[in-house]
Amino acid sequence: MPMRSIPFNTVCLLGMNDGVYPRSVPPESFDLMVGRTKPGDRSRRDDDRYLFLEALLSAQQSLYISYVGRSIQDNTERVPSVLVSELLEYCEQNYCLQGDEALDVDSSGAKLTQSLLREYPMVPFSAAHFDASSALQSYAAEWLPSAQQTTLEATQSLSLPFNLEPIARAQGEKVELELTELQRFWRLPVQYLFNRRLQVNFEESLLGLEDEEPFALSGLESFGLRKSLLDAMIEAKGRLKAKS
Repeated sequence: MPMRSIPFNTVCLLGMNDGVYPRSVPPESFDLMVGRTKPGDRSRRDDDRYLFLEALLSAQQSLYISYVGRSIQDNTERVPSVLVSELLEYCEQNYCLQGDEALDVDSSGAKLTQSLLREYPMVPFSAAHFDASSALQSYAAEWLPSAQQTTLEATQSLSLPFNLEPIARAQGEKVELELTELQRFWRLPVQYLFNRRLQVNFEESLLGLEDEEPFALSGLESFGLRKSLLDAMIEAKGRLKAKS
């Protein structure tokens, strides 16, 4: 059974993401109790809910709950555990900030949630961590040079003009354009200018990162690696020293 509510000054619950807590345990193929539960049987999800409630009751002065708000692969927003969402909804419906007593439930609840939640930058060298007026100020000296360099590069890139000289008119033979390319020019003239005249292409393929690190090469990857080595050996022929 879960532990009793032992009092603590501060209780911290980390990694409270949706799908992580309450824990979801897939049933085993040889488990004969699947689908035959009866009143009084133990449930892992119910135990986790009970542990969460005990953690709330154990916090005497402060309660800290954190979860990963954005995906490390594509930066999409991630939601907290259903228990955290239910706790926020309960606070919105039953409490309000001082001075918001006259507001309706939705308005006061939104302001209360905004005061309870705090979003941190995804990287430790973010400039927001080294702003003295920010509540997220960091004192990690090892990240200060990286934060200063990032801020300097961003300032320099904004101060430089896009182009110092006018674009020279293309010289040479007449170019025949297909109808589809002409339609693309009239539909997206700025993009066409960047792609054809400036040779700048911002269309990058968004490849998702794998969840597991690859330790073996596939057949195509092995072929590409061997071809690259063979091309390098052919290019360096005559410059390589023979092994004695």
